[in-house]
Amino acid sequence: RDKRGPLVLHQPEGRSALLAGFLQDSLNRQQDVFRLPRPSAKYYILNRVNVPSVIVETGFLSDDGDRRMLTSAAGQTRIAAAIAGGIAAYRSMSP
Repeated sequence: RDKRGPLVLHQPEGRSALLAGFLQDSLNRQQDVFRLPRPSAKYYILNRVNVPSVIVETGFLSDDGDRRMLTSAAGQTRIAAAIAGGIAAYRSMSP
């Protein structure tokens, strides 16, 4: 119950970390929290995919505020907009 907010996991390589940073920043601003993205090698997709890949956890159902946001249409729209903003920022910076 003490965890809340978004978490972005990424591959331990530069482009994935950059994408994760943009996504985490955008979600942090949307949810008014501060978390850092984390590298992770324990998930299949982060180990096997040969393009920059991330896993985006948008909140925790165990937190009342996150649960309200995740289960409301308005909250889902804000999350989607934050993810889209992070992707757009990454695309504007990457070659």
